[in-house]
Order: sequence, then structure tokens, then C-alpha cells
Amino acid sequence: MRVEVVYPNAEAPVVPPITRTFTGGGYQACRLCAVFHEGCNDQGECQKDYLAQQGTLTVERADRASLGRIIGSASNVRFVQWDLENDRPVTGGGCVEIGSIGPFNSGWNADGGMPPP
Repeated sequence: MRVEVVYPNAEAPVVPPITRTFTGGGYQACRLCAVFHEGCNDQGECQKDYLAQQGTLTVERADRASLGRIIGSASNVRFVQWDLENDRPVTGGGCVEIGSIGPFNSGWNADGGMPPP
């Protein structure tokens, strides 16, 4: 699973601690997202991508600096198979449901403030 905290340049940043309840919505406008991937190779290319559409994500810490930390947890998350490039559910795609994630405490690679692709 990948948790994304997006800091768009034109908007106020997401400031942890923060809790997000997923109620649907797309990927490109998401500022606090949970993404699940399947079948990924060493280059980060994945066969299937899933976007959280239900559940709760809490982020206690999310550093903006490169090589920072992201700390949090999630519960009752339903990921729907998602076409990230075209920002829509995959027709006939699957889903993944996870009752509890974390707590997680992970490093991350900050992208310099760029929004998701």
C-alpha cells in the first residue's frame, strides 16, 4: 500500500495529525490518498492499481522534506481497482478490503510538491 499526502502549490498544505474518511472520489484531486498496488516490478510499474473509496486513514506525521517520514494507520479500507492515468474505476475491476493497516512508520520520497500524475 502507498499512502500519498499531496501538497499542491496553490493550496494550503495538509497538516497532520489529520483523519480522512474515504467516501469515493478520484485520484487526481486527492490530497490525502491511499493507493494499493499488485504485481509491481522493480521499476515500480504495476499490473493493477487500487484507490481507497471507503474507510478511514489517520496520518500523525508527514514530512515535506525528501527522505522524510510518514506515520499513521487506517481501518476498514475498501480499495477499488482504478485507472490512475484516466482517473476512473476499471470497468469490471476488482476490489481489496483490509480491516486494519498499521500503525505504519515509513520513509518516503518527497516529490517536490508536484500533484499526482
